[in-house]
Amino acid sequence: RKRAAWEARMQRRARAEGKPDDHYTSAGLAPPTEAEVAGLQALPADELPAAWAKQYGRHCRERYVTGRCPWEFDKRGCGFLHPEDSREGRVEEHEGGSAEAEGGMWCFGCGGAPGSG
Repeated sequence: RKRAAWEARMQRRARAEGKPDDHYTSAGLAPPTEAEVAGLQALPADELPAAWAKQYGRHCRERYVTGRCPWEFDKRGCGFLHPEDSREGRVEEHEGGSAEAEGGMWCFGCGGAPGSG
């Protein structure tokens, strides 16, 4: 329910600003390429978070940049998209129930990634 309310709010905001309805909901959805990640890694450490958020805000920066997600072992999982979860609209079944994903989400029931069990 929170997601639907957020999307509706962002659509209203986009309409009010004269932008396409999906302007805010599709921002940062496309995954970065290896070359783009390498380019961002070359930035100074204090500039990387802002640059990443501007271009790839829905993707787990640490997973792409360092190869490890800081929430990897958290039972709630990571709220960001990971490289292996980048297919849009994927639905996977596993222990915690089904997790419908916008490009892949972790299951908040079992903490596993889609396809993990």
